[in-house]
Amino acid sequence: MRSLLMCDSNDQQRVILKEAHNNQSFNAEVNPLDGYLRGHGSFRQLVNVIPDQKIIVYEYLADNLHNVLYTRPQRKLEEEEVKRVTSVVLKGLATMHEKNMAHTGLL
Repeated sequence: MRSLLMCDSNDQQRVILKEAHNNQSFNAEVNPLDGYLRGHGSFRQLVNVIPDQKIIVYEYLADNLHNVLYTRPQRKLEEEEVKRVTSVVLKGLATMHEKNMAHTGLL
């Protein structure tokens, strides 16, 4: 993927735009998100695609693990938060492994 950009859509929904390098990487990312990962709570959801420009439009998540870890003054997660985050990550990894998908990063 080439770049990420946060913007507001025409209906004022905040979204993330991601540009793919080529059609193969575009399809490899879009197909699962538009299929068996649609609605899965461990994955950022697909909002739209712009195929001729190889742009993937994702939902914007105001809160994410990076922000929780690096923008909070205390920077320490409570035990219940650790359990919740771990559960979401492991469910996502299990789903990916069931579908023979590889993952290259978690954050």
